[in-house]
Order: sequence, then structure tokens, then C-alpha cells
Amino acid sequence: MIESKIGKYKIIRLIGEGGMASVYEAEHEMLGTQVAVKVLNPVLSANAQVRERFMNEAKLMASFNHPNITRIIDFDEQPHQLSIVMEFLEGEDLNDKIKRNGPLGQQEVKDIFIQTLSAFQYAHEKGVVHRDIKPSNVYVLPNGHVKILDFGIAKLFGQGNEMTQTGTQIGTPIYMSPEQVKADKSIDHRSDIYSLGVTMFYALHGKPPYNSDTDSQFDIFSKIVYEPLPVSSISGDFTELILKACNKNREERFQSCEEWLITLNQIYSKNEDKKRSNFEEVQNNTLKKEKFAVNLEEENDNLFIDNGKLRLMKIATTIQIIAFFWFILSFIVTYYFENVNYYEQVPLILNYYLQVLIFLPLNFISLLVQYKFKLSLFLPKKEVILHLISSPAIVLIIITSNQLYWHWRLFGVLDEIFYYLQSLNLFLLLGILEVILSIRVLLKLRKLKA
Repeated sequence: MIESKIGKYKIIRLIGEGGMASVYEAEHEMLGTQVAVKVLNPVLSANAQVRERFMNEAKLMASFNHPNITRIIDFDEQPHQLSIVMEFLEGEDLNDKIKRNGPLGQQEVKDIFIQTLSAFQYAHEKGVVHRDIKPSNVYVLPNGHVKILDFGIAKLFGQGNEMTQTGTQIGTPIYMSPEQVKADKSIDHRSDIYSLGVTMFYALHGKPPYNSDTDSQFDIFSKIVYEPLPVSSISGDFTELILKACNKNREERFQSCEEWLITLNQIYSKNEDKKRSNFEEVQNNTLKKEKFAVNLEEENDNLFIDNGKLRLMKIATTIQIIAFFWFILSFIVTYYFENVNYYEQVPLILNYYLQVLIFLPLNFISLLVQYKFKLSLFLPKKEVILHLISSPAIVLIIITSNQLYWHWRLFGVLDEIFYYLQSLNLFLLLGILEVILSIRVLLKLRKLKA
């Protein structure tokens, strides 16, 4: 038919053909606009009943006004030829798309089926049942817009004994519903819902649930009627949708495409909420880390205005460590000379009583100055407080318990408690603790950039 004319349209090339009809690209002779022309098989055109039904369906299709249904532009009737002129579509059908790219991702399947279900809901409300839903009848434009092809044409053969009379099978075997396989005369829109479920299976798996290359048509029909659809984990969140749509009992399927669409949106709303929650959690954790880093940087900026202060803190902490070692050594020497004349045989520099009055109070003042600084090093607060109280604790224990300061002694039980603590050498233990805590501070300081 290339170069021939159908009405005002000149045939340019063959787009595709099947048992029922052939589709051509054509051009309006005067306007130059492109269209697609579907020409019914001449054998079927010779049937008067088919011709009448074809024209009625064309009128019905022309009345459709939905963005996802192929628009009918014109109809041409000749004695031996019936043609429907439709809008010309650029893109590819779902079957070719999957063969080229493989299985679709869940987001893409969702986008395609939201549009597809909307189109079928519209058609079903108009009383039209497609009866031949399959991937090749779902057309995807380059921008992702979906158009449904062949709406209403297959319905011509869906009643009475028309299939037997024409010798043409209704629907594509793999995508047929159980009631279609059993030639149920009460087929309704829920048959389309079953076929849509199989189409969704194909979109997600990249292959149909039954293999027409190895299984006979009888085997496929038997599986459709008696065996559940072999869904797998690949279907993911769509598994329950496919199983419900493809239930053998049509009363258990989605009762409308609108119901299916609502369920699809609910599932994705939950997933989006979960993804959003996970994203927000990750984002919050990131913000916390960033805030921690900023706070640390700000603290360092506040504490270390110049390198001199940092070096000074290191020197002060090092002196503290040395001083407490000096205090511990003095105590050990004093303990060694316990039974001799302390003042004659122990050098003044090792007199830890003198250190109690001079060094330890000064060390306490130094610790107070370092208090905020030490917290900013992220040392445990309890540790910092313990570091602060150890120096005055040593002073208090020694002063109140040593007979050198007997006239300073407190009264009663309290004095006996401090004397008991002195006998346990608690101030020695506190001195050792001061050395350990000061070393921790020094190690923290060394990690900072000088």
C-alpha cells in the first residue's frame, strides 16, 4: 500500500502488522501532518457483522478524550477496506523498550502504570474492555508519556461465537485471563486487570511468566487457569499488587483500576516516607557531625588565639606533672626517714609539708584557670571535677592530720577521720591520680596543632 492513498492521507511506510490489521505511517496531502493509519485485514473486512462492529467501535473511540489513550482522527470506509486514522506517535512500545534495555526499575514501572491505570479506568467507565492488553499495546513516548494502543478493537471478537467464525484468537495467550482462556461469556473489565498484572510482571522481570518457546499453548492455558503466577523477589514492592491483580478468582482481584492505583500510591507513599525518614536521619547525623566539628573549631579558635597560649598550656601541664612527681618522691623519702630526725636528714626541697603550703594551693589555682579549657578538650566532666578537688583534698588531709600543725586541728570526730585518711596515705594516692590526669591532659594538648 506504499504510495497509495486512504482518504486524504498518502501512505509512506509500514510501521507494523499483525493478524488483524497493519499500521502505516501516512501524511496529509495538503497539510503535511503525520498520522498513523490502521487498516483492517481484508479478510475480516468482508464480514458484514465485523464491519458494523468496527465502525461502532471507531465512533466510540473517537469520543474518548484522555491524555493516555491514542486519539482517533478519522475513519475511512471502502467496499473492501476499513481504516482508522490515528495520531502518529514517536517512541517505542513497552515490549521493544524492555527488549532493548532489560527489566525496568520500580520507579519507572510506577510512572508508566500510574498513567496506564488512569487510561483503563477511563475506558472501563465508558463500558469498553480492551481484551488484548500486552506490553506492545503500551506505548512510551520519549518524554515518558504513555499512550494505550488498539483500545476497543479486540472487543469486536469478544462476544458470541465471533472468534470461531473468524478463526481469530481473542487476546495474546500469555496475557489472557483465566476467564478468557475458558471462553467465559461474562468477561468484564476485571479481565483487563488480570492482563495488566501480567504486563507489570513482564516489565519488572524482563520476561513473561510463561515461555511460549518451550511450553505449548495448552500448557500455558493450563497454568493460567490452575497455577498461581510465579512471582519472585524481583517484583519487590509490586509483588502484592501483581498477585492481587492476577488472582484466579476475579472477585478477589482489584475491582477497578482506580482501586489498584490507590493501593499503588499508598505503597509508594509509605516507601517515600521511609526513604525520607532515613534521609533525614542521615542528614541529621551529618549536621550533628558538622556542628560538632564547627563547635570544636570555634572552641579552638576561642582558646588558642595564638600559638603562644597553646605552648604555655603545654608547659604548665608538664610542670604540674613534674611537681606531683616531686610531691610523691618527697613523701616516699619522708616515709623512709620516719624513725630519724626529719628536719636534720631530709632536705628542705623534699619537705612535702612545705609543698602542702606552697605548691598544692598554687596548683589548685592553676587548675581553676584551666577548667574551661580542659572541658573543651572533651575530657569527661567527672574527670575534670576530680582533678580540681584532688589538690585541696591533699592539703586538707595533711594540714588537719599532721602533728606539725597540731594547734590547727579541728575538733572531735572530724579530726579523727582526717587523721585516719592520712594513715591510709590517701593523699599519696591522690597525688598519683593527679599525675595520671595531668598526663591525659598533656596527651590531648599534643594532638592539637601548635
